[in-house]
Amino acid sequence: MAAPFLIAEGIIMKVLVAGGTGQVGRELSQCLADELIESIPLSASGLDITHLEDVQHVLDTEQPNFVVNAAAYTHLEQAEQHPEACYVANRDGPKNLAMACAERNIPLLHLSSDYVFDGAKSGAYTEDDEVAPIGVYGDSKWQGEEAIREHCDQHIIFRVSWVFSSWRNSFIRQVLRAAKDGSDMAYVADKQGCPTPATDIARVVLAVLKQLSCGVQVWGTYHYCGADVVSRHGFVEAVLAEACAYEDLSQVEVAALNADDAVVHDLYPVDAVLDCRKLFNTFGIKQRPWRGALTELVKELYQCQ
Repeated sequence: MAAPFLIAEGIIMKVLVAGGTGQVGRELSQCLADELIESIPLSASGLDITHLEDVQHVLDTEQPNFVVNAAAYTHLEQAEQHPEACYVANRDGPKNLAMACAERNIPLLHLSSDYVFDGAKSGAYTEDDEVAPIGVYGDSKWQGEEAIREHCDQHIIFRVSWVFSSWRNSFIRQVLRAAKDGSDMAYVADKQGCPTPATDIARVVLAVLKQLSCGVQVWGTYHYCGADVVSRHGFVEAVLAEACAYEDLSQVEVAALNADDAVVHDLYPVDAVLDCRKLFNTFGIKQRPWRGALTELVKELYQCQ
């Protein structure tokens, strides 16, 4: 049994996770528990980050050593229809956390997105590249980043991409359900990115928390995504290939779309691949291929049926 991780003699690290019941938040809470680190995972009902008074009250009550913000408004199409709700969650919420954390000298770790880029660059994006969000969601995530930079010096911003998990009505669950039902499937084949397991993001956040708790102070913005570039169409084919180990889906066909033919293609970056070398050079954290995590996730879904 592992010993509790200490940030100082006799003090056990305590981490508050906003959005703690989402796909990354719940994985992070499990990782923290596995390390015997005290985790406070809070849903919106337990911590409404869009209200500063609520944030201040919860931080004063819980007194965490670190705050991780995994809460976000993530529905692309609905963001275009209801931009106010998206900006309140993705801009104003992080601002409230940043202000409250700064007042209490609590470092803030925040999850952002590759959608701050338009994907038009030839090659992978570094943290220093100019942003160019192409939709409300991407712009709201960028403005959330800027609010954190303005109000909280002790911050780490992680830009991640194509997050996948087995959580609730996840993308992988949708694909498998459609395959079993014989529903038509068509995905864009000429836009690429890097799928990223929620479990790996949790692993990265945990590793950074450990180093910060030991006195490392390298605040700023970092990229992390799974290794191996693929299109949405290619990723869906990879999901179905894994599922064929448990049932015969060999007759399922997935049509390949051009981006111009997709209904919401204008909301997706073209080729938003993230360069993750800064994270490795600073914290020693390597990218991992996403395919191994996909294998385990699909296996878990079938075993739980």
